[in-house]
Amino acid sequence: MTIVSIAILVIVHSIFLHRTKIFKGNQAFFGIPQVLDWPQITVFVIIAIFAARGFRDSRFGLQLRACAEDEIGAREMGVNVFRTRLIA
Repeated sequence: MTIVSIAILVIVHSIFLHRTKIFKGNQAFFGIPQVLDWPQITVFVIIAIFAARGFRDSRFGLQLRACAEDEIGAREMGVNVFRTRLIA
């Protein structure tokens, strides 16, 4: 029964891909204009990586990691655990 189910799925999948007049083929998002190209996406990804790294090494990021790893230890070091988790 499992082999039959997989065979039916393969047949339906190939119909969806090759009947382009009915199902638009393998175009998942047709009709949506492309706003960004690869160089712009690359710049945004690099900026996001540096922002995430900056957040991780910031004061709030360190407090958040301390709350996640050792709640009692973070509380003893003066971190307001409830407020930090609420903001996160």
